[in-house]
Amino acid sequence: MNPDVPTTPREELEAKLTALLLGELPADEAFALGRSIEQDAELAKLYARLKETVGLVREATAIQAEQSAAPSSTTFGSSTAPNSNGLSRIISQPTTSRH
Repeated sequence: MNPDVPTTPREELEAKLTALLLGELPADEAFALGRSIEQDAELAKLYARLKETVGLVREATAIQAEQSAAPSSTTFGSSTAPNSNGLSRIISQPTTSRH
């Protein structure tokens, strides 16, 4: 049994809602699911919770990506200094080799 495949109607619905939020649901299914959300208050609540969750995950992923891409001022052999435009850049400092 594949643990990623929804096994209950609830799990299948959550998978479809998540696909809708990620833009991965075919247009006809997205339309039908949207109509169901409009008519079912519980489904609308679930959709809102999943939408918030997806937003938080995207935000956390973006922050993590920014932190990974940002140069670290604690990197061995380099320091951060402002350039003439006021932006930070990495300046490599020469390292002495041990013989």
